[in-house]
Amino acid sequence: MTLKDSIFKYSVSTEIVINTPREQAWSVLQDFSNVHSWAPSVSDSYQIGKEEKGVGHGRHCDIDGFGGLDEIITEWNENEGFEYTVTPIGPLAPSRSRWSLVKLDESNTLLAVTLSYNLRYGLLGKFLHSVMMQKKLQRSLADTGEAVKARVESQSLKSEDTDGYRFAASLAQ
Repeated sequence: MTLKDSIFKYSVSTEIVINTPREQAWSVLQDFSNVHSWAPSVSDSYQIGKEEKGVGHGRHCDIDGFGGLDEIITEWNENEGFEYTVTPIGPLAPSRSRWSLVKLDESNTLLAVTLSYNLRYGLLGKFLHSVMMQKKLQRSLADTGEAVKARVESQSLKSEDTDGYRFAASLAQ
């Protein structure tokens, strides 16, 4: 745990292997404002602020069953991952999310995601957290990892299909 991590009392994490090169996984993640196109609980998302990419770039997300929140990138490592702050929502105080891509080999990438947070609402927030929020956050994060995997791997299949189609079409000519 780093000093930066120590300001957060709670965290949930997930890891998943994506069966594509890291650059292909990055192509989905770096499109930060379009998270609604693959994240299961995000019904809408759009860019906020002036930055198009990298540190300072932000997005607004509408989360099913919770409401809206804003996320602003605070760290950006091209092809490797990013970190962003999250505005308060429900019993969660301002929080931080870190997404990392680790190249395992030429065709496999590990996605690691951690949400670090504190609680609001005193004892009520702690009660909600222990009864349901922590489990819901952990399940949501795991579902999000699965959604990224599905999106990235389906894009990989589409590009392979397109390449195969182009190859077959060139043979037919």
